Amino acid sequence: MTRLRRLLARLASRPPLRHLASCVTISTHATRPRVALSRRARALRATHNMIGACELACLAYLWFCAITRRRDLRLRFAVAVLAGEGVALFLGEGCPLGIFQRRAGDDVPMFELWFGPRLAPFAVPTFTLIAVGGVALVVARRPMAPIARPWGTRSDDRPAPSN
Repeated sequence: MTRLRRLLARLASRPPLRHLASCVTISTHATRPRVALSRRARALRATHNMIGACELACLAYLWFCAITRRRDLRLRFAVAVLAGEGVALFLGEGCPLGIFQRRAGDDVPMFELWFGPRLAPFAVPTFTLIAVGGVALVVARRPMAPIARPWGTRSDDRPAPSN
């Protein structure tokens, strides 16, 4: 008990560790003053978030098809959307909608809103690797063979209409 008291007394008598403050990164998002966004900025932010959510759905469907070996028109659409976004990010050196958001007065990037300022810089490279891995898996794994169905039946298990 006396050891604990001595330790607590020693810790209480120490000055605060101010020299460690330079090692800690301070979030710019948390220190930014809250500014009321204009109607246009809010609309752009909502549109940007919906587009981002749709692209995440395309990424999820890509991996679903890669794992289940499914190939369909929706997979082609998902790959086209992800490829288009990748080209736009590459050519625009960042998200093209981010430029319009900044012009409207919204300085907070979408991924910083979603993941916070510490993880936001890693979002695009991470999602790019996930997308490239999914496409590579789709290409590497052959599609499943179609299920053999008796003659005269549909793929949705309803009997064919009789004339």
